[in-house]
Amino acid sequence: MDLPKPAKFLALVVLGASTGVSAAFAKVDIAGELMRSNILRPDQSISADVQERDATISTYTNKQAVNNKDAVCRFDALLIAKKVTELAPSVKKVRVWFHEYTGSSYREVIVSADDLKAFEAGKLKKEQLLGRLKVRLANSLKPAESFVRNTAPVVEQGGIKTGTGVAFYYPKGWHAQQRAGDSRLLAALSWGPGPNGPDVQLKIVEKDAASKDGGPKKSVKVGYGQGSTGTDVTSISEENGKERIERRVYFSDGRYNYKLSLVCNTDDYNKANADFNYILSTLNLKS
Repeated sequence: MDLPKPAKFLALVVLGASTGVSAAFAKVDIAGELMRSNILRPDQSISADVQERDATISTYTNKQAVNNKDAVCRFDALLIAKKVTELAPSVKKVRVWFHEYTGSSYREVIVSADDLKAFEAGKLKKEQLLGRLKVRLANSLKPAESFVRNTAPVVEQGGIKTGTGVAFYYPKGWHAQQRAGDSRLLAALSWGPGPNGPDVQLKIVEKDAASKDGGPKKSVKVGYGQGSTGTDVTSISEENGKERIERRVYFSDGRYNYKLSLVCNTDDYNKANADFNYILSTLNLKS
């Protein structure tokens, strides 16, 4: 069967150099970076086909968009295109397909890199830029559910909802652990087979825990919908002759104060920290 362009594209899922990413961008996980960038909700899976001058991104329509889908798609497409052109500067046109979760319809929005540059230079106002973005409603031969969910890069291994209501997704390779003996420990994740692999924990802490932490502090965004911020602290120590990095993010949901921490060897830090950022971006403080 000769599938329409969206279906053909979705067969070129970004999971490595053998997919629809040109060699120039094979080392850049465009779909993964978009998922980690906090642009879309965690349930909006993303696929990407990025060539030298053109990029096609496929995702789902935001579930919260009911009566204003066109406006939400325009705005999301603008944010997606901005991120894509930052990761792949040679791209001149970003096409975004927003599929429905059921049925075969999708919305197409095309964003020009030239318009983005004009906006960043102050030559276009946001309302003018959004006004230039046209939404085209179309249909594919297959419903999105039949191929997006199965072929899009599956970032999440699973999700956790704690007894206090805080919830988050965690990436593939991580495993939830049951650990007794600490009533303040809400969730624990481990990565890799060894006992010294990266470890993530979510704990309830005292209100002033962040101020008592002696490391250098900065602010970090927490959660995909709340616009909350947390106090971010990173320190390095030595254990059994190896450097260990611990990153701690303190935040609150208004009722409880939390610490989400990552501990790992320096050799594992780049990968583990990217996953930690993803967990941070999916935190839902209002479950």
